[in-house]
Amino acid sequence: MPSRDLSSWLAALHDLRVQFGPRAARRKLAVLAARERPTFSTADSLVAYHDTLLFLRAYADGPALVAETERRLRAFRDDVARYRAASGDQPALQLADSGLVDTAVGHVYSFRMARALRALHPRAVEIDWDAYWRSDTANIPIALVPAMLWHESEAVDNDEHFDERVWLERNRTPHAPTCLAALMTLFSTSGLPERVQEHLYDQAEVPLRWNLARSPASRTRKRVSARRTFPQTEPLRGRSSDLRATLAGPAAPLRRVTGATARRFVADVREVLASRVRELYPLAGASADEVYVYDAGRGLRFVIYGSTPAVRLPHEANMGALFVRNGVPVGYGLGALIFHQAEMAVNVFPAYRNGESAFLIEEFFRLFVGHFGARTLVVSAYQVGDGNDEGLDSGSFWFYYKLGFRPVRPAVRQLAARQAARIAGDATYRTSRAMLMRLAKSDMFFHLDPSAAERHEPISLADLGYAVTRHVARVYDGDRTRAVRESIEAIARHVPLGDTRSWTEGERLGLERMAPLIDALGGTRHWPLSDREILARLLRAKGGRRERDFVVLAQTLPRLHAGMRHLARRDPATSAVRPRR
Repeated sequence: MPSRDLSSWLAALHDLRVQFGPRAARRKLAVLAARERPTFSTADSLVAYHDTLLFLRAYADGPALVAETERRLRAFRDDVARYRAASGDQPALQLADSGLVDTAVGHVYSFRMARALRALHPRAVEIDWDAYWRSDTANIPIALVPAMLWHESEAVDNDEHFDERVWLERNRTPHAPTCLAALMTLFSTSGLPERVQEHLYDQAEVPLRWNLARSPASRTRKRVSARRTFPQTEPLRGRSSDLRATLAGPAAPLRRVTGATARRFVADVREVLASRVRELYPLAGASADEVYVYDAGRGLRFVIYGSTPAVRLPHEANMGALFVRNGVPVGYGLGALIFHQAEMAVNVFPAYRNGESAFLIEEFFRLFVGHFGARTLVVSAYQVGDGNDEGLDSGSFWFYYKLGFRPVRPAVRQLAARQAARIAGDATYRTSRAMLMRLAKSDMFFHLDPSAAERHEPISLADLGYAVTRHVARVYDGDRTRAVRESIEAIARHVPLGDTRSWTEGERLGLERMAPLIDALGGTRHWPLSDREILARLLRAKGGRRERDFVVLAQTLPRLHAGMRHLARRDPATSAVRPRR
């Protein structure tokens, strides 16, 4: 097949993927039928074909296209094999980290992600020894010694030819068939606290290789449970003309799932991210105790995840999300909640960005407004391009600006207003990349209340951290263990905590993390009893099974909100030593 004909065929298929209606539906099937076994000699063209098939599957106009794309994707190992033969790329090095079936991904995954992958795919994930020996920073022995028996550590200390690979090979068992499994078994049976295990593993920077041969977790084959297939028979839906009115509408129901279904959803998000060499810490630490499903319509489903108590933050509540369109994973996101503010992060995978991304983003916002009480939405400077080429290339700043978001920093807000006026007055004007980089030097905010649309004063979490440091130094002479213990004792004298010995391990952990902050606030002893009772429930909820309970309770405590603001502002000298962006 001449390469020019093949390129033209692929280009035609690529253009058709965003066309809809009866004629386009017939045309898509006809174009696919024209090339039953295409052979691509470049990795870029093979990946483009693969991603076009996935887009057609996610935005299928009917069952015939679903069946045809699934048939081709199930047989995609043959396409990879033909590429290998045609290109001479027998080890498929050019497809490394693509996530395609019958390829491999390599990455230095975090402890939590590595542990999850080892459990999900015990024989397919292994330490990448070639990458390990090439690395200037990977160092497994520093992780081994604290977890070893004292006698064993003598080998590391006294054998100048100690070989960590040989040592781990010796520790393989039927239940730990790989070196990675042996390393994880060493940690899990060491008696070290999980936080120490995590620190040791992450410090070692262990590169892993995940073999995706025949894997249902590959990008090619990964599907996530969906209610039903939505046939895309009409043009793609674009951005809302009035985001505030859209968000005022009712949200779809938020349904909590439990048991095996919840565990499967947790495995789904880890596989989706890891196969794309991506990680998001709250999702790596997702908890099967808190999983929700939100069906937004048009085939779009959000799976929402709370985190295990061990990875929760003391001030915010991070709720991760997997975005699914007609069963195909199309992206992921995060909502970081503090009182009525939600900082939103959205990442639609590149293959699907020409789909209904605007609808996805708006429905993600609606979910957090309707079910998590958000009244102010924030997107970080990174999301709109600060240190993020993808954000700059996609024009994220203007996407959010047209929705009604405005820069937090007044100087950037004024610059954006001048740029917007220039665009309105000159249809040929295009914002330069240099200007987009300047506009991206600020977070952006959106208030549901139009009267607050031009001002935003977030709580500085950094200044809260400095305030707690001052408090611990002044009151507890810098002794953190004493600060935690005595903070809890002080709080318990006026907050009805009850018998904390009956609390779960996670609930006690949440209390320990929150107590120094509440102690530093001062004045809570003077709160009305009803507020102190809510505070007691909130402190327990921080480490409870569902962190959404913590979010809802915090929104009923305006005194806590005001106290944290005051604490963050208490020492302007500390803030002055740090340049503000």
